[in-house]
Amino acid sequence: MPIAKTREYLGSRKRMILSYLKDWILGIMFLAIFLAIDYVPPFHQEFYLDDWSIRYPYSVKERVSFTALLLISVLAPLVIIIIIAGFIKRSFHDLHHGLLGLFFALTFTLMFTDVLKITIGEPRPDMLARCAPSVTTSPVESLLSVAICNGVASIDLQDGFKSFPSGHSSYSFAGLGYLSLYLCGKLHIFDHQGHVWKSFLVMVPLMGAILVAISRIMDYRHHPWDVIFGSLLGFAAAYFSYNQYYPPLHAHDCHVPFEPRHHVKLIPDESTDDTTNADTATVGRNPVS
Repeated sequence: MPIAKTREYLGSRKRMILSYLKDWILGIMFLAIFLAIDYVPPFHQEFYLDDWSIRYPYSVKERVSFTALLLISVLAPLVIIIIIAGFIKRSFHDLHHGLLGLFFALTFTLMFTDVLKITIGEPRPDMLARCAPSVTTSPVESLLSVAICNGVASIDLQDGFKSFPSGHSSYSFAGLGYLSLYLCGKLHIFDHQGHVWKSFLVMVPLMGAILVAISRIMDYRHHPWDVIFGSLLGFAAAYFSYNQYYPPLHAHDCHVPFEPRHHVKLIPDESTDDTTNADTATVGRNPVS
């Protein structure tokens, strides 16, 4: 490839990324907000000592740790999108859009979930085990405050009032839900040809997200409604993010992302039939084909 054309091609890539700079900045802002508020003490709902929904034992070891959650919900979708877009399709445009959509879904879910947790302050099922209250019985129909707990300032106790919604559930459905939508588009899951193997393949990420969500109930970290709402929140974020950069899954060209937001001259790549097969990409919401 001539040096001049190579420079032009690389320049067009740079301009394309810059045209989506606001999207990347917004995602970074979501992440920064999460990091800024994550250690803010949550609101503490009052509670009854005889409330059996918050008297479950405290599990020191979680079935899905935070590190495992990152590997499942972030690293796995990231690697799979890079393999498909970067090595199989060999499309920088698809790679950029795929990663941007994933980043937006994850950061928005992370931020919004934490905002809800801090604002609502619902006790976890194991809250009383964390609380170790100084009294064992409470007057009939008398709500008590966190002041009766030992070690009020402890991190474990503060985290005990962050039950709603489930962060593991929302985050796993944001990442794995987005991956499932991405695979649906690439495989044309709604092409009316009934390939069962395709349906099973795109369901695998969702099944993983469901198992992560269920583990939160098994560990007594969340109530069922926390998990259900968190799962819906995460998948809604994934669905919204995916549809900002890719056509609807019922479209005949759902496997390719929307075209760039500015005029860029792209050099055709004979090894791909995707987003780089046009001499010039024009502004609009139509997919590159």
